[in-house]
Amino acid sequence: MGVDRGAALATTFEQLLALRVALALSQACYLPAAGALIADYHRGSTRSLASGLHLTGYYAGAVLGGVAGWLAERHSWEFAYSLVGLSGLVCGLVQWVALRDPPRGALPSASVEKPRTVGVLPAIRSLFAHRSFVLLLLCVTLADALGWVIGGWMPVYMAEHFSLGQGAAGLYGSGCISVAAFFGLVLGGWLSDRWNARNPRGRFYVPAIGLLLACPLFLLAVNTDTLAFAILGLVATGLTATWFTANTLSLLCLTVDPRFRATGYGIIYAAGFFVGGAVIYFTGVWRDNHISLNLIFNLGVIGWVLCIGLLLLLKPLSVASHEA
Repeated sequence: MGVDRGAALATTFEQLLALRVALALSQACYLPAAGALIADYHRGSTRSLASGLHLTGYYAGAVLGGVAGWLAERHSWEFAYSLVGLSGLVCGLVQWVALRDPPRGALPSASVEKPRTVGVLPAIRSLFAHRSFVLLLLCVTLADALGWVIGGWMPVYMAEHFSLGQGAAGLYGSGCISVAAFFGLVLGGWLSDRWNARNPRGRFYVPAIGLLLACPLFLLAVNTDTLAFAILGLVATGLTATWFTANTLSLLCLTVDPRFRATGYGIIYAAGFFVGGAVIYFTGVWRDNHISLNLIFNLGVIGWVLCIGLLLLLKPLSVASHEA
């Protein structure tokens, strides 16, 4: 009987794993297409703000994630997952009906004649042929590395460092920074659009300034023994570090051929997720080897400093790309 039960559990696990992989693959189709649509519809004075507003959905979902736990407690996890799945299905149907490609004449023209189809390998070769795209890819991976560690391990650090319960640690370590990030995305996008109207380098300066402000604020949060200062530092970090996130799409549009924006956006986020998963795992390994989270957080800020330097090295593909 025990063997049969073990085999049944193994089969169930394999089925769940396959479904999780299928879910991830289906969701991965969304961001590149969404980024390309935003880039096509929003140029010049609205692109960064539109991108920032779009990405607020990620942080809103993180904040509302607690509702799923409440539903699971009141009903069951099956009920919570079914409700989330149905809402996603409704959202997909609305997008299917409402979303339209922009008129072909409104699309930005590429620097070379457009082919009928875009091959994967030519797109990748074109992207990596531009130094600024490679630098932007490095920026995203460096910035995301610490961001994932914060999202995955900050509640644990708050619980251990300040002797908090799980609920309070989750609220202070994750909820506060997520709410602040929501507003930071909007502020960073708005500032970039305003500055870009006066100075073509504004798109590059705003995310660099945001990370420059975030570095000391985050160091305050992880090197204080006062809970109020830690919360203040995390809130301020969420409000400023996300200026880079809000402008990733705009920076991409400035540094790559317009035909390959969706591919470039997909590569950038794929790299970010890959690095994120890796640093979450290795942070756990380092903790098993008695390396403190405080040290890991402090070392992670070096990545943000390097990212600032790389942002200042970025150059637009062409003058026309500022409004394309």
